[in-house]
This record gives sequence, C-alpha cells and structure tokens, in this order.
Amino acid sequence: MSRNYSLAIILMSLAAQLFLSDLLAQDWPMRGHSSSRASFVANKDGPQSWDPKKVFNKAKPVGEKNAQDARIGVVKWVEGDFWDAMCDPVVANGLLWIGTANPMGKKTEDASVLACFDTKTGALLYQHVSQKLGVARQDWPGTGNTSTPFIEGNRLWFCTNRLEVICMNIQTLVERKGDPIVEWTVDLKTRFNVVPKDVHLGNRASRCSIVGVDGRIFVNTTNSFRYEDDPRVDPNAPSLVCLSQDTGETVWIDNSPGADIVRNQHCNPVIFQQNGQNYVAIGQGDGFVRAFESQTGKLKWQFDLNTLDERRAKNAYAKRRLLTESPVFDGERLYFVIGADREGGVERGGIYCIDPFGSGDVSPEIIVENSSQKNKNSKLIWEHSELEGMQVHISTAGLCVTPSFLFSADIDGMVKCFDKRSGKLHWKHDMQAAVIGTPLVVGDTLYVADEDGDVEVLKASAEYEFISGMNHAQPIESSPIYADETLFIVTRNKVFAIGQ
Repeated sequence: MSRNYSLAIILMSLAAQLFLSDLLAQDWPMRGHSSSRASFVANKDGPQSWDPKKVFNKAKPVGEKNAQDARIGVVKWVEGDFWDAMCDPVVANGLLWIGTANPMGKKTEDASVLACFDTKTGALLYQHVSQKLGVARQDWPGTGNTSTPFIEGNRLWFCTNRLEVICMNIQTLVERKGDPIVEWTVDLKTRFNVVPKDVHLGNRASRCSIVGVDGRIFVNTTNSFRYEDDPRVDPNAPSLVCLSQDTGETVWIDNSPGADIVRNQHCNPVIFQQNGQNYVAIGQGDGFVRAFESQTGKLKWQFDLNTLDERRAKNAYAKRRLLTESPVFDGERLYFVIGADREGGVERGGIYCIDPFGSGDVSPEIIVENSSQKNKNSKLIWEHSELEGMQVHISTAGLCVTPSFLFSADIDGMVKCFDKRSGKLHWKHDMQAAVIGTPLVVGDTLYVADEDGDVEVLKASAEYEFISGMNHAQPIESSPIYADETLFIVTRNKVFAIGQ
C-alpha cells in the first residue's frame, strides 16, 4: 500500500469522526435530522430511577442514589387528557410536540391532533386539529397524528392524517405571544394522486415524519398500489417527494417502487453526507432501501432486503421484507432493521449494517438469468437474520446507535446490545412485553419502554447490567426522548417529564 493511499484512508477516517462529533455536538438524531429527536445524547447524566406516582417536591432530588447506586430522578410534571398517543415526541425551543388522537379536554372527539406543551411547566400552549378522512383503511377511527415534526429555527413542518404537509412559523409560540402561523399547506393526495393505507400500523405508525436539509424537506407519501383493487390507485404516483421548505413547491419526486408496492410504505427518510454532498435514504414498499441525491433526486444506490425466493413468493404481501423505521446514519455507516405491522405475517426479521458511500446495486445478491449470485459490488458490512440459532424477529422500534454500540428492541420485547463495528452480540434482555418505541441512550444509561407501561433502565455498556424498572400504568408506544435536561416518557394518555 502506498504512503499517499494510507494517508488518504487516515484523512477519510478523521473526517468521518469529525462529522460524527459534529452530529453529537448539535444533538441531532441519527435517525432523522431535526432539533431534538435523538435516540442518543452524549455527555449527560440521565435519571436512573424515579417514582411515577410522585411529582416534584414529594420525590428526592436528582443526583442522590438509591440502594442500587442508581441516580434518583423526580417527576417534574405529568400532563395528559389524550388517548392513543403513539407519535414520537420532539423538543425544540422549549416546546414539546406530541401527536394524539383527540384534542386536549375533548376525550370523545375523534381527530388527529398535534399538541404543544411548555417543557418546563407542562402547560398546554397550542394544538392543531385535523378532522378524520372518514375512510377506514386510510385513516382508522381512534388513531391520531403519527407524524413527528421536523423543526428548524422558527419553523416546523409535519404531515396530517389527511396527507397535508403543513409549514408553520412557530416564533410567536416560542415567545409565548400567540399561536403559530401557517405559511403553506400541500395536499399530497391532490397534488400527487397518492392513496395512503393504514395510518395505524399494527399498534403504531410513525407515518410521514419529515426530515430536511439544504432548504428542502423529504416526505414519504405512504402511497399504496395494491389497495383492494381500487382502480383509482396510481402505481406511478410518487413514494418520496422533495419540497421547498420556503414555499412547498415540488423540487423532485421519486416513484421507484412503481406497481411493485406490496404493503404499507411507512419508513421515514434519513439524511447522510458524503464529500459535502447530502443524500436521503429510505426503505420503500417493494423491499428496497434506496438513496437519492438530495438536490436532484438522482438514484445513488439501492439495496435489496429480500432473497430471490422471497421475491418469487406467491404471497408477496406476507413474505416481502420492508423497513418501517428510519435507517440510522452515524457518520460512517448506515444501519436499519426489518419491520412490519403485527398482522403482516413477515417471518424473517433482520438487522443490517452497510457502507452508504457506494453506487448502483449494492445488494448482497443480484439476480442473473433468473438465479441469484453474490454481488461483487455489495456494500453489506454485517447482518443478522439469525442469532444463536434463532431467527431474528421483526421490529417496529428503530435502532439506537452510539459511538460504540447498537441497541435494538423487537416486537417480542427482546432488547439486544451489539458492537456496532463488528455486529458482535454483547448481551440481550427480555422486557416480557412488546417494545414499539425506539430505545434511548443518555450518557451511560439505556432506556427501553414497553406496552405494559414499563420503562426499564440498563447500563449502556458491553457488560450487561440491569439498573431499575418503573411502571407508568398505561402502554407506552412512542419513543423516550431527552432534552432540556429532562427525560420525556409519553404513554397512551399522559406525558411524564422526569429530571431535577
């Protein structure tokens, strides 16, 4: 190896490390690109135990330790008058945004709501209410807003249950001077002739959670082709659209899956960067993960999640493997996990690590003359479809990636810790209930929430260590987040703010 080539490799590695450090410093989520939807927060000491039944002055101050040497937190406030909250929350500018299924104070009104709370006090500041579509298979009764907003500066973008992308100026709300101002609205159904399917994905859907970069936003339209043989459904309608952040005008569209969409399209996009160029990656409804140039929409690469037999299966609906959660980019690699709705019947799960800096077809195998063979251009680094002789289960929870580890949680409640570089399994932990939301790491602490309402706290390390467990009385189907020195836990009908 030449000296110049070795130096180039070292410089590339340093650049990747600097980019990752920049990501962590800005507290960006590596499963998105917004203010604070992170599944990993560095250099913080999150609470390791608390009593959900005690609020503020009735609890011990954070920093003290219990008999298990765990940091004791306090519940600063609890608010809630909603039901069926499944949307991942997001925090920015002292505001907490949560998607729910009814307006606060109106438990009997079935609607899709994006509610905003003050992070310090829990006071309800604003709620955007969208009426139901009235078409069950597109917008199930009793289901709420599942689009986690994208926030940048004084503006917020999200998608309603009616497939309306809305841009709001939230500066007046940040200053507590009034409601936000809607700057523009784009009806995806009208503009692009898309037909959504199943806002409610099994027991959770993070549908249309928007990401953005370079003055553009990227939206999964959730278009569904094989929709009960409905002749109005257009296989050429786009699956991914890029809109101007300022005006909502169309920049580019992509309809790569075409008529090969077999099931729901619920994966959210993620941004990654190579040589100063931004790209957007997303899992699509034909079982491919694809990456596009953010500026032009030109295809960079595609990765097939399925074997030849799975693509040939008569019941493609049940066999085809898809992503339902956003891929995760850590500055060097892209990670993703197989998901499905709980009624989908997909048998084979899987966790993947790939090099996202390739081009063309980067799948492990390619089809040549009706048979499969290994792909010399593959960018697969490691994957697990089986572990310890057992099949990996599907997951509706996203992956949590830290500088050293990857944490996964599946539909059967099994939490796993991997070395993210090699894919080696360090340990596993059974929650004994389905995990729907993405695990969270704050400093040295891992939080996992489940459908029984339990939040279990473990050591975020290669050595297994259980720290504590707390029950919050209602199922938890959204992801814990940490921001403003506070851990936020959203159950079906309440939000807990835990900190000092």
